[in-house]
Amino acid sequence: MIHNRKSYRLKNYDYSSNGYYFITICTKDMIKHFGEIINEKMILNWKGKTVEACWKNIENHYGFVENHEFIIMPDHIHGILKINNIDCRDAPWCVRTMNDMNCFKLKKNSISLIINHFKGAVSKKIRLKYQNFIWQGRFHDHIIRNEESLINHINYIRDNPKNYKNE
Repeated sequence: MIHNRKSYRLKNYDYSSNGYYFITICTKDMIKHFGEIINEKMILNWKGKTVEACWKNIENHYGFVENHEFIIMPDHIHGILKINNIDCRDAPWCVRTMNDMNCFKLKKNSISLIINHFKGAVSKKIRLKYQNFIWQGRFHDHIIRNEESLINHINYIRDNPKNYKNE
């Protein structure tokens, strides 16, 4: 079955471009899998701690990504990732082939690649103990274009627990 979904992404923008990206990922049906907010502070359960460990590990898997501010909420996460593509010929994370020792360019939509790998790793680990864990199919990303926007997104992440509505 083909779904007609409208893309919210910028047309003709290369999502592997250097820069900061604000990411939001939700659980399916906004089920509160990751813990609870008590006194405006997020208290992670084991599933939330699994998400935290995987998120912190993103930059170990992708040498061109820097992890910045992030928060895990009961039913979603927010984070800021910075892509910093440099000449990677000597980098250990550089993809090489037997015949070509030059680095491949990052795939288009590499933010999608990173997030899909992250979601898969979290799902695999959580489902070892709890089979009913599912992410929402898509995620939201926003290109942070200037320092003011970066600061606003950092503050949004930091204030998220006190602004969260426990319903």
